Amino acid sequence: MRRLPLLPVLLAAACAPRGVPPGTPSSVTLLGDRGRLETWEARSLSGGHLHARGDEGTCSAAAELLRAGAGILATLPGENREAARRSGETLATAVEGLCATLFGRGYGGKGRLVLSLRPPPPDGRPPEEALFVVVPEPAEGGGERAYGPSEILAEYLSPLDRVEAVLERGRVLVRRSPDGSREIELFLVLRPRVPAPYERLQVVARIETR
Repeated sequence: MRRLPLLPVLLAAACAPRGVPPGTPSSVTLLGDRGRLETWEARSLSGGHLHARGDEGTCSAAAELLRAGAGILATLPGENREAARRSGETLATAVEGLCATLFGRGYGGKGRLVLSLRPPPPDGRPPEEALFVVVPEPAEGGGERAYGPSEILAEYLSPLDRVEAVLERGRVLVRRSPDGSREIELFLVLRPRVPAPYERLQVVARIETR
């Protein structure tokens, strides 16, 4: 039986189209050294990573498709099934490492819901600040779940290669509709971990995403 070349099949899987959640304009209030009420772009993703410099989930999609492609090959007859699985895992890990190098740290992952908030680009240039929030992925279907501080990872980046503030206390509320849309409310207090012009940064936001 003719064996399929592993690498071309996995790369084809990685390049296959996959939906990326669109950004949603959302009102964000930040209270630190000064008050800010602004419209930021929100993006959420379940089970994958969003990166500091905004790959929009494509890295996670590529890595997961590589693993899926290897899983399909591993079900075919022949003695190379375990090699296919290992190769897929190795390639997926390499993709994730490359993405971290290109786009900065990844937030989220398997079993996690990640939310990113970014201000509009100043004068067409990429924004140099962002907020990432990660919580355990809520159950499928409709319902509401509230998360306390022990379940929340929240980091404010400014610039994007530096974590300026981390969660001190707060709450995240996720409401999920049967159609898959989400309403997320943030009530967060962050404390600086590097010198900053504020003692605490309060964040209040309400986001509707799919």
